[in-house]
Amino acid sequence: MLWVISKDGKSKRKSIIEEIFAKNHIYTKIVGSEKIYTVEKTLGNIEGDFATLYREKIGKRLPLSDIEHLNLCAFVATMMQRTLRFKKNIESFYDQRIELVRGAGADPQATAQHVAKLEAEKKDAHKQGLIGSFPEITRYLMQMNVAFFCAEKSGEEFIISDDPCHMFNPDLQWQKFYSPGLEQQNTEVKLPLSSDTLLLLSWSNYRGYFPMKAADVDDQNRMTRAYADKEIATSRETMKLVWRSPLPFSFWFFCKFFIKQTRILFYRIRIHLKYGRFR
Repeated sequence: MLWVISKDGKSKRKSIIEEIFAKNHIYTKIVGSEKIYTVEKTLGNIEGDFATLYREKIGKRLPLSDIEHLNLCAFVATMMQRTLRFKKNIESFYDQRIELVRGAGADPQATAQHVAKLEAEKKDAHKQGLIGSFPEITRYLMQMNVAFFCAEKSGEEFIISDDPCHMFNPDLQWQKFYSPGLEQQNTEVKLPLSSDTLLLLSWSNYRGYFPMKAADVDDQNRMTRAYADKEIATSRETMKLVWRSPLPFSFWFFCKFFIKQTRILFYRIRIHLKYGRFR
């Protein structure tokens, strides 16, 4: 049993592991009265390969073969997209397209046909997009270096969330215009694999298995909570204070943060003095 806690910490419930962040028939395609499970079977095979890989290699801290590396990256590629948040984002994109079509003022019959077409595409967009894009994502991930951070000696555990796999680029954390991408030099892909194992895919020289200190486990849990959609799951009944922090509990980070914010303030002051307004 684990505690499932809302991202804001205001609600919690106990649940068995098998039912946490699970939802049936998200990827079931319905054609007429027939249910087609092709996508779910494909995802099930990928999950099965990963479960075997974790049990036989990762859990025992052993190196991976080329095929096992491929299976790991395929699993991560699907986990980057197998969330309700990702599904909602795709459907929201289609909703915006539909609103644009309706507001274009075209022929009513042509508009209705176009809207009906988009509504039909929206229904299966997440299913088809996941299967269509994960080979390309897998190809990128396979070029990155693989490292595992191990928490069994730290006395702490990694938490999970309803959106557990995230990309992070420290170079972009000071702005809000650009998102991290797999081709960016300092992008990292992180995914908690178990309570004592965290996967890191990156372009840095981290390879193999590394022990992680308790403070670093807490900081990773802080990021897991921050990237969660609505809920996290942990063996603890209450959320630790450090997990709620928007910034790392690091002296050097706070120094860099202060310097960066000071530079931004001076820039805005110069703009104000030159143009008479802040930007």
